Amino acid sequence: FYGQRITDGSGDTTEELSLEEYRSISRKCGNIPYLLLSGGEPVLRKDLVEVVACFVENAGAQFVTIPSNGLSPGKTVEAFSKLTGRFPRVHFRADFSVDYPDERHDVSRGVKGCLDSLLKAAEGVRRLKRDRSNLSLDVVTVFLPDNADLHGDIREWVRDEIDPDNHELHLLREEWPTPI
Repeated sequence: FYGQRITDGSGDTTEELSLEEYRSISRKCGNIPYLLLSGGEPVLRKDLVEVVACFVENAGAQFVTIPSNGLSPGKTVEAFSKLTGRFPRVHFRADFSVDYPDERHDVSRGVKGCLDSLLKAAEGVRRLKRDRSNLSLDVVTVFLPDNADLHGDIREWVRDEIDPDNHELHLLREEWPTPI
């Protein structure tokens, strides 16, 4: 999902798959019990709930993971509220990306205030989880050369500040581009 182009109107969004294209794909793809929607920021899609519905209704998705950088706390909580309410038999994972436990996170993501927004989004999901047994709050940390020595600090910070159900460490291929 091309979030920057959608939010600031600076570019053409025709590269995005349309809802009808998602419907077509979901009808033809066979059974997909585990669905991961990523991109830039999936919650920026106004039709995210309908995109997910395509795969739940047509492809049998039972576990849906939606990663987020947390920059849109209101949209994030709204999306998970709608999804968990509409599909109570499907388990959803709100997956937040945390690279550093401090201002370096904002630098790595290229957005001032990103970590503060992420904390607000995570708190909103944590509150929603109280009433929704089909929702998990997870964190993903990408192993980077610059944060290699910080993983103990990152784990502690995530535990203390976010208290997720799961905290994953992702390793990137060697040829992956270096973040800013």
